[in-house]
Amino acid sequence: MIVLTVAHDWQSRNAALRSVQTVNRSLAHSLAQHAEDSFNAADAVLVAIMAQLDRGAQGLDSRAQLGRNLAAMVAQSESLTDLSVFDADGNLILSSVATPPKLNVQDRSFFQHHVSNPDSEPYLGSPITSPSRANWRVTVSRRLERADHQFAGVVAASLNSLYFERHYRALDLGPETAISAFRTDGMLLFRYPGDSAYLVPSYANSGLFRSWSPSHFAGVLRYTALADGVDRVAAYDTSSKFPVIVNVAASVHEALADWRRETLWDLAGYGLLAGVVLWLGNRLARQSKLQKLAERRLTENELQFRLLTEMSGDMVTRVGADGRRLYVSPASTKLLGWAAEQLVGSRALHSCNADDSLVTEAVLRDMGDGIGSDVSVTYRALHRLGHEIWIEANVRMTYDPDTGRSNGAVMISRDITARKTVEAGLKSLATTDGLTGIANRRRLDEVLQSEWRRSAREGTALSIALIDVDLFKSYNDQYGHLAGDDCLRQLAQTLNTVFRRPGDLLARYGGEEFGAVLPSTEAPGAWDVAEAARDAVEKCGLIHDGNPLSKVVTISVGVATAYPMPDRDVKEGLELLLRTADKALYESKRTGRNQVKSIQVLSPPILHGSFHSVAGH
Repeated sequence: MIVLTVAHDWQSRNAALRSVQTVNRSLAHSLAQHAEDSFNAADAVLVAIMAQLDRGAQGLDSRAQLGRNLAAMVAQSESLTDLSVFDADGNLILSSVATPPKLNVQDRSFFQHHVSNPDSEPYLGSPITSPSRANWRVTVSRRLERADHQFAGVVAASLNSLYFERHYRALDLGPETAISAFRTDGMLLFRYPGDSAYLVPSYANSGLFRSWSPSHFAGVLRYTALADGVDRVAAYDTSSKFPVIVNVAASVHEALADWRRETLWDLAGYGLLAGVVLWLGNRLARQSKLQKLAERRLTENELQFRLLTEMSGDMVTRVGADGRRLYVSPASTKLLGWAAEQLVGSRALHSCNADDSLVTEAVLRDMGDGIGSDVSVTYRALHRLGHEIWIEANVRMTYDPDTGRSNGAVMISRDITARKTVEAGLKSLATTDGLTGIANRRRLDEVLQSEWRRSAREGTALSIALIDVDLFKSYNDQYGHLAGDDCLRQLAQTLNTVFRRPGDLLARYGGEEFGAVLPSTEAPGAWDVAEAARDAVEKCGLIHDGNPLSKVVTISVGVATAYPMPDRDVKEGLELLLRTADKALYESKRTGRNQVKSIQVLSPPILHGSFHSVAGH
């Protein structure tokens, strides 16, 4: 009973830690995407400032106007604290601050980076503490160049750590859960709960940072934090664009709180049971002689063996060198619906799903050839009742002690269908927009890449429609953000009734923008579908007094069509396709809104060929 109790409670403890790791892994992935989106937004502001600086260099905008524009950008952003422009000597020449200080950043790391690196990519700088050391800021910067490509200065945006702290506080994490973001070189960017005491020059040589695998972008680990000495179980994920690693770490003590409570109840129950058994045994001992005592012990041993067999939820299988089962434990009845004696002599993977059997059998063949001796495989198997279940099998090779050659394997199999269901639900949440219930930007990007490759193989056209709600800011200002959210949900439902063909995908692109993927659709057909969507939205009759032309909510649509080629780079092609659709959308808004503009590639074999506009109301 003690062995069973310890084994069961130990398995429950490990399961609780694995569950926390699974949740932390999903959370780390989401927070890495949030950090990337925040830095992307800051970088977009920098690109806009660079465009305004070009206009100022041409005499179109005064420096005073540029300063007011910087202040307006900061006022409209939740994450930005200030925007600055420095000349080639590091002197501050423009700032979003009303009365900017005299400042020279020639010795700052981000300025030195841009002086020595001529690339045009954004740079994520080291964190800078505030004067009160209550919080710190992270800088995103870009290099400015003259017409002759000589260094002309730096434009920088600062993000306040309090912005990330507010976001993480809303997650309702445990009091001992910590969220940290590092640069890939070991520099801590920000941490929740925040404390400037954690801002050390670098964590690159710490045990935590060395635990991260350089060959993987995500993973789980367990460590003792140097800052507070807390034993933590953690998961990390990496941004796909910026050199940022986000680590979510929960304390082991907090993660095992429920487990400790359940274990105490188990111990109490087993203690009571043990007391009853001892009492009965004492009575039996008084009434029996040595022979009956021996019989009782034999019976107890048999019951204990049966208890071990029946309580084990894992199926143990001994597989011979020919791949056939030599022994199967009684757990097979619960796992597969077949009695152990019915499975003896059958092939180890006889009920494996056809799509999984090739990979699984290849792994077992490699093990037989000496490539690895201990491996875990996951596959779908057919239950005797006709439904499929997910099975995780830990396989270990066995060897003949005389020859040293492999003579088979031992497989320990368990049902992980429930875990797979949870994982599928988490994946669905990661690709669904929380407000409208339709696909999100991540899902749109995945489908675009898949459809691009399919169109390249099949030689078909691929179209995309970018949709923007006309004058939506004035709608929010007039009716409030809650009404704006309701409006976006109704628009999503309306647009879903139009983009309903097999293969079509409607997604929320960001803010009040939507995107629709139209596979195997030529430009005229794409324009027709987009026009139907525009007409459907207008006919909804959602009141919008801020829309002077129609007094109802309307949309502007930009459509682009491409003919992907097998030798074309997918990323480059999709970027051009999206830029083309955005160009068409801009033209639709510029020329009056509530209309569809289409740009089509004239020469299908060449994506960057000539374009023409197919305009419609």
